Amino acid sequence: GEEREKEEEEEEEKLGEEKEKEKEGMYRYSVTEQIALTPQQKHDHTQVTCMAVWENCLWGGCQNGLVFCYQTREEGVMFSHVSQLPFAARAKVNTMTALKGLVWVGFDNGWMNVWKQGEGGIISTEVCFSSLLVKNRKTNSKKDSFLTLSNGIMTWGDDESLSVNEVKKVKQRKKKGEVFCFCLLGENGECISPDFEVDDNVGIKWLDILEFVLFCNENRKKKVLKSCGDVELGISKIGGVLSLSVIDEHVWSLDGSLKIAEWDAKPGDKKFALSPLRCLSLNTHHPYLLAKTFEVSFFSASHSEIWVVCGRKVYVLVRTLGALDMGRVGEAFEEGEEEEEVWCG
Repeated sequence: GEEREKEEEEEEEKLGEEKEKEKEGMYRYSVTEQIALTPQQKHDHTQVTCMAVWENCLWGGCQNGLVFCYQTREEGVMFSHVSQLPFAARAKVNTMTALKGLVWVGFDNGWMNVWKQGEGGIISTEVCFSSLLVKNRKTNSKKDSFLTLSNGIMTWGDDESLSVNEVKKVKQRKKKGEVFCFCLLGENGECISPDFEVDDNVGIKWLDILEFVLFCNENRKKKVLKSCGDVELGISKIGGVLSLSVIDEHVWSLDGSLKIAEWDAKPGDKKFALSPLRCLSLNTHHPYLLAKTFEVSFFSASHSEIWVVCGRKVYVLVRTLGALDMGRVGEAFEEGEEEEEVWCG
């Protein structure tokens, strides 16, 4: 009898150990794949600041404002191009979310834009830009001359043109004061265009755009990231776009001025037009609130309520048909939990 009891105890002990192992296995995770975000060309500071998943793709934003997308090991990482950003200076990506084929991105300089994937060869023909050429002082012509890129064709002068399919490289000439000079090279480095002279600030834009077009042509059958709409909220000095969230099939934003807004994206000829449907500013009802004082988050709490959490306080916004109203204010924690704050939700 003693031997039987001992055997039963050993069996129970083994079963207990197996259950513990199973329980540990449920919470054990391992890295299955790692991706190195190597700096590309002149792009550096590619530290990831936020991510979102859409249609089996991993999207991310970086410290320097670049957006990337990762699909499969074969496809690799696709980076955005600097010419696709709606601003010249670097700005950190604060937040991103996805809805109906578009990835929405919020920057800390107050810009918000939308992205999608497209085929390189198609995108290259969609890029359009035009600027005034600097007048040649050696001629007496009073007629303005423009350099234009449209439908994959560069045009200038009276009737001169060149297909960008023939261009292999853009060469920058020496600057002449505030004049930016560049030309286009074809096969074997042969110059196939005259020297174009434009204003200095416009010349940098031309360089970025033409590099992007050449990149698309080199990857004609591959997917390329394309910016397809943007809007400036004018809040660059107070944190920019802090958070984005999808609520009831619409994208909502919360910015540094503590304004929460619902957005709509209407497709146009070239880009989506981003416009607010309704909005409400917490500062109007609670002037003492400052976004920099708190970690701010917001989310849908029911079909009619949005909760904005600032530190320990919960500010309830009430959604009605076409309107957004201020509701009640509550505490996120009970008394005695003095050290607690909500950082995300």
